[in-house]
Amino acid sequence: MTQFKEDNLPIEKLCTLVRDGPNVNKTIFTTLEKSIKEECPEFPGFVDLGSCILHTVHNAFGKGLEKLPLNIGQQCLDVHALFKHSAARREDYEKLQFQLDIDAHQFQQHTQVRWLSLGPAITRILEQWDALLIFVKDLGENSRTEPKSVNYRHVAALLKPDEKGATKVFLEFLKNAIPIFEEFLTLFQKTTPTVHLVYDGMCQTLMKLMCRFLKPDTVKGKFGGELSILSCDDVQIQLSDKDIVMGDDARGVLVKLGSDKQIIVMLGIRAFFCAAIIHLQHKLPLHNRLLKDLGCLNPQKLEYKSTQSAIQNIARKLQPNVDVSCALDEWKILQMDNNVAMINKEQIIEHYWNAIFALKSVANTVKYVVLPCIVKSGLVFSSDECRVNGVCLSMPG
Repeated sequence: MTQFKEDNLPIEKLCTLVRDGPNVNKTIFTTLEKSIKEECPEFPGFVDLGSCILHTVHNAFGKGLEKLPLNIGQQCLDVHALFKHSAARREDYEKLQFQLDIDAHQFQQHTQVRWLSLGPAITRILEQWDALLIFVKDLGENSRTEPKSVNYRHVAALLKPDEKGATKVFLEFLKNAIPIFEEFLTLFQKTTPTVHLVYDGMCQTLMKLMCRFLKPDTVKGKFGGELSILSCDDVQIQLSDKDIVMGDDARGVLVKLGSDKQIIVMLGIRAFFCAAIIHLQHKLPLHNRLLKDLGCLNPQKLEYKSTQSAIQNIARKLQPNVDVSCALDEWKILQMDNNVAMINKEQIIEHYWNAIFALKSVANTVKYVVLPCIVKSGLVFSSDECRVNGVCLSMPG
């Protein structure tokens, strides 16, 4: 508060405190809000859009990994380390790659704090699978020269004849599942505003996971907060083993396993889906009305009737001094404006709205007077809410 005063910042105009998930940041949120209200009784309070959705989706994948009977993350680290620390071993492996006509690629390093760095690491292991099996087996042929490192022991254990099949199924399964998470994270790490896409993006990501694991009738017709109440750990609404979506490559390896191994693998895959989905259900702000309403700023939704109530709610929350009736009037006119319909909806969102607000009336005056401040107040959140680490303040211009 002292720094705000020294910098002459109008603290009553602070819009929000964006944060990631730890409880200490939630405490900062409520404490700072209370302090500002004591200093400025007219302060309406922070706009709360929830915590960082990128952390939530990223951690959901990590929660799923924890439920697998194999530590795939550690396996990727072990394979990389097996070659990283031995130039002679890398040279021998390159000779084997040449003999087998396999691409001479090195193994990718997985970063433990970034679960989705597993994607490239897993892809590379699967690409090199045949060569890796032969190489590790040959390393263990002579007990005198066999590596003594923990990394080697881990890798050798998972590639034994009775374990390699299950190991490959899990690798193929994760390779197939990771793009669902990566697509979401890639979209919302852009530097352009994406807040108008967040709510639908959250719901669609959750639905994709659910549709791979739950019966269609369970998910059909549900969206937003309705998705958060589905009990995905209820076996009655789960798909059968043969219908769970795990990818053709994973399925092809699975059917070659013995029945006991198949049961263990499928229990692990079920546990992965359950853990990831439940985490998303509990942590994503699926009940956040404002976040849902900000979707009306999406050019693809402009003509929807439901956006009329949404723009009114945005006005009340973000621009309380604006006449909501006037905002609604302009929104209805915008929905019927032929000139707006001709504007390219595929361009950057700021450019799209700037093109609309540059339109003139028949009297050659600005056509939209009230909407610009409302729309800009919504887009000011940009994607900062999604990618924040720690806490930071947002103040609309």
